[in-house]
Formats: sequence, structure tokens, C-alpha cells
Amino acid sequence: IRRHMFYYFYSLVNGDIENTAKHLLAMAKVGVGGDIPGFKRAVTDLFRRYLLVSAHGNFSLAQLILASVSIGGRYRIF
Repeated sequence: IRRHMFYYFYSLVNGDIENTAKHLLAMAKVGVGGDIPGFKRAVTDLFRRYLLVSAHGNFSLAQLILASVSIGGRYRIF
């Protein structure tokens, strides 16, 4: 899990949206009725928004983590 966490942050910092979602999903467990494609789509949109507005200081890394946990709950991926 440490390696996936490292690559998650590395991909996020370097703007590699697809790998960021891949490593986040690799750390998660899919619940009964989990929607993997929907989750990937939602977190990819979240990461894109983060990269666009974080340079202006309007979206912190902590907010990104909390939002991704919230999205995981919606799509039953924990």
C-alpha cells in the first residue's frame, strides 16, 4: 500500500490523472455493488479540478483527500 500511496502522490504532482486514479483504486476495496467505472470517472474529474485550481490556492491537498473519500463512499469503494 505504501508503494501505491507514493505513486498516487507522484502521479498527482506530475499531473498524470489516469495513473493517479489507478493507484487510488489499487489502495481501495470495492464494496458490494461498487461502481468502479463511475468512481474512476468521478475521481478523474476531481483530480482535473484540483490541478486547475490548486495553483491559485483555492483547493488544498487535504480537501482533495476528503473529497476523494466522499466519492468513494458514494460509489461503494472504500
